[in-house]
Amino acid sequence: MTQTIHSQFKRATSFFILLTASACLIAGTAMADQQAAYSGTYGLRVSISDTSPTYVADVLALPLTTYRAKLMFNTTDLVLPENGELDIVVAYDTQEVTLIGLSISQENNEKKLAIRILGDPALAIHGGSLSDMVISDGWHSMEFFWSSTPGNGEFRLWIDGNKWFQQLDLSNSSAEITAIRVGALAGLDVGTSGTIDFDEFASQQNCWIGTDTCNATCMLANEQGSWPNSNLRDLVWFLNNICL
Repeated sequence: MTQTIHSQFKRATSFFILLTASACLIAGTAMADQQAAYSGTYGLRVSISDTSPTYVADVLALPLTTYRAKLMFNTTDLVLPENGELDIVVAYDTQEVTLIGLSISQENNEKKLAIRILGDPALAIHGGSLSDMVISDGWHSMEFFWSSTPGNGEFRLWIDGNKWFQQLDLSNSSAEITAIRVGALAGLDVGTSGTIDFDEFASQQNCWIGTDTCNATCMLANEQGSWPNSNLRDLVWFLNNICL
């Protein structure tokens, strides 16, 4: 059963979209829930009850060669078996090949972040490989930037506003992101259970998102060439009012 959830938990730069949840009534569920809110009234709570994937999807209108996204996540009540690993954020191309995979792993009674990036060289960094990638209980922010350029593809990741990882020489020139899924994805083994909460998902092509999902100054500075008869201050005022 496929279920459409209005995005009470999503704050976009200037518009709201619908996110589609794969939410089987027998399997886990992905629902807007007041108890899952980091801010505002609703967050997204993904409940895991078997090995079926449960997620929401942001399907992009056009394939993108640059993409940035930010969200809040809380894995306090996620239960993983030792050495288990669960994808929670995945970006795909039109053939559903994984271009970015961000997952939570369980190692030595600690939850850690694991990263997979498609490219040349292919990149797979598990939480145990970087000592500072422990994910403590409670809410955390995650922001990442990805681009595909011949020999100069990039991936950068920030957790709680601090840069945790970057790879600046990916050869991924033919890659284009067409969809992002958030929830409990690949890696749902026996012994995986509990809930994951998400909130404040926002995405755009450029500009740091941070705590403000509408960075008017940066976005308009990139687009000012298409507005020759307006000054930047007036455009910033205009977009800031749209974003309220």
